[in-house]
Amino acid sequence: MRIKVDFPIILMLSLLFLPVFGFSQLKDVNFYANQYHNDFENKELSPKDSIKASTALWAICAQTITTDFDFAKKYAGILYQFASDSNEPHVKLREYQVRIGFAYMAGDDRLELENELKLLEQIDAILETSPNDSTKIEEKFDQYKSIGSIYAYQLREYELADSFLNLGIEYANRHQLEHKKATIFNTLGILKNYMRDYPSSIMAYDSALYFAKIMDDSIKLMRYSMNKAIVLFDTGEFNQSTEVYLNSLALAKELGQTKTQSKLYLNIHYNHYAIGDTLKALECLDSAEEKYKEVEEDSTGLCYLYSARGDIYIEQRKYEETKKQYKAAKEMADAVGSDYLIATSDLNLGRLNLAQEKGDDAIPYFINSLNIAEKNGYVDFTISAKLNLVDLYFSQKKYDQAGLLLKTMPVHLENMSLFDKSVYYDYATQYHKSLNQYEQAYQFHVLYKEAQDSILNENNIRETAKLESEFLFQQEKTELELQHLAQVERQRMRQMGLLGGLLALLALAILLFIIYRNKAKSNQLLKAKNDEILEQKEILEQVNYTKDRLFAILGHDLRKPTISFRGIAKKVNYLLKKQDYDRLEKLGKTIEDDAQGLATLTDNLLKWALTQKEALSVKPENLFIRQIINEEVLTLNALMKDKELGLEINVAADVEVLADKESLHTIIRNLLDNAIKYSHPSGKIFISAKDSFVGLDLRITDQGVGIPSGKLDTIFLLQEGKSTKGTSNEKGTGLGLHLVHELIKLNQGKIKVISTLGEGSTFEISLPKAA
Repeated sequence: MRIKVDFPIILMLSLLFLPVFGFSQLKDVNFYANQYHNDFENKELSPKDSIKASTALWAICAQTITTDFDFAKKYAGILYQFASDSNEPHVKLREYQVRIGFAYMAGDDRLELENELKLLEQIDAILETSPNDSTKIEEKFDQYKSIGSIYAYQLREYELADSFLNLGIEYANRHQLEHKKATIFNTLGILKNYMRDYPSSIMAYDSALYFAKIMDDSIKLMRYSMNKAIVLFDTGEFNQSTEVYLNSLALAKELGQTKTQSKLYLNIHYNHYAIGDTLKALECLDSAEEKYKEVEEDSTGLCYLYSARGDIYIEQRKYEETKKQYKAAKEMADAVGSDYLIATSDLNLGRLNLAQEKGDDAIPYFINSLNIAEKNGYVDFTISAKLNLVDLYFSQKKYDQAGLLLKTMPVHLENMSLFDKSVYYDYATQYHKSLNQYEQAYQFHVLYKEAQDSILNENNIRETAKLESEFLFQQEKTELELQHLAQVERQRMRQMGLLGGLLALLALAILLFIIYRNKAKSNQLLKAKNDEILEQKEILEQVNYTKDRLFAILGHDLRKPTISFRGIAKKVNYLLKKQDYDRLEKLGKTIEDDAQGLATLTDNLLKWALTQKEALSVKPENLFIRQIINEEVLTLNALMKDKELGLEINVAADVEVLADKESLHTIIRNLLDNAIKYSHPSGKIFISAKDSFVGLDLRITDQGVGIPSGKLDTIFLLQEGKSTKGTSNEKGTGLGLHLVHELIKLNQGKIKVISTLGEGSTFEISLPKAA
């Protein structure tokens, strides 16, 4: 009979019953475990006895966290060794459970990571002998995601997390695991948000939503939309965040997810509150409370809700209503036992008493919030509690107590907002003045003025931008109105003039038509012959140019990177022996750049050759163009980071075109690579789309060096000397834009370029609408 024991659950149960049994039972538990100690070492226990012993050992672990952790670790290690060496299947299962359970208890996430990496190696070994094992292929993808999650969530090693998640995405693309991509892109979105790389986070969430939509998974669509809305809120895009939240809310209602609806109403309230719409914010909180009451009581959610409602009332100086909400939040926080919620509630109650000039009543709340914050490392609460206490002590003329707190504040400066800094500097100035320390007071006053100027400057920039936007809008509106009136007047005058001369012109036209009809026919035939001759001449010249250019590419551009790889091993070994890591790093960067250029060049050459032989297979299908853009941006992200380029994408996620997928990837990759190459460092690239009469117009704009007017007519031809070096001396062949032109023609589209020398270029491609 197989017996399954869930070790983390045993641990949690042991922790729950710890207050009941207490540490007085420690000796009895030790005795029970020691009965099996020798049998463990001699491997004489039966599987059933091993389960009993493991239960005892986990009880020891649970009860010795604060007394003898090494003792618990020792016995857990014995149990793990026994499970590893056992041939019994269900005892082997304990190996995994003990490792994960022990890592959970000890907070040692490295043990869990070690197990995941070991499992990944085992899967790789199996795939070497059975490369088409679909089960193992999916398991390997799951391991990439799991390892990336551990690095991100538990270990906070974001670069390693990013590497493993991107490996997972590449692996999913290679093995066409479309049904798996949504979850890993969502995890990548969370990671990028942790890293404060908000544009990449939004792109990752868009990809997650795209694949969730393909799989018709409403649950994932709802959850990933919520995650995206959080990032939009963090970046100040409050209206857009609300719009995404409302999409999630519609799905939650459709799925009957009442508890999720309550959380969504609570989050939407924050957006309305941020833009000053307190009426809508309160309506959302009322809706959230109604939903909370429809399901089992969620004390944590209600605590946030009551605190949020109190924050609105305290601004409106409705102190009695504020007190009711903050008191209710305090009761919920105490019931949950969460230090974070208790610190929040105490800080709010302190603020309320301070607002009502009840300083003595406020002090215990602030001190309790401060103690909890410092114990748990809640930096924001620590800063807020200290500043409120300093404010209170100054109002009570308790300068010594205020001074003691002020002396602890410099360690928090890097985490303070500009406003908090200005408050701190102001109180520090007053404190040193009270001690007649005028030099220190002056220094802090200078810092205070600088902080105030920065705040004022930020406010002025925002206000100026707002006023400038409104002014430009009104100016443009007025100009359009004047242009319309002038056009109407010109049209009226033109109609009157045309009416008077229409008959005369008609008679003259008939006469001229008769006279020149025969001559026009002759000229037309002659012109057609001349045009045909010129066209054939241009084709012949282009063929010769193409042949010469192709040999130049093969003889120089394709050969040069391969030559640079010769003797690379000797160079690396030499630099390693010399421990010249700076040159080694530069060499690695050079190799990476050459390899990337070589890969792009060979790919373009292959596709161009296929187009010339008319062997390239084009299979038009409906494609979400934003998804293609996101994937190519991720591919070229390293090049953009090297130049510190910004990127703004204004393409909706649901915009579709009719095109061949591989062709569209190549088109966007080459145009984006071209924009990066000719952009100045720290510049910006813009990608936008708009509907046109025949389909969709996509624009890729840079603020780079621009193209001389003499080269615009031949920009898409393969000619000698057409390509110029990029702003960082990047080399090109001119083949990329020529290939783009050929592929767009194959996809029934058009391309044009608009450029101003020294200001940048815009490449606009037109593609058919989705069927």
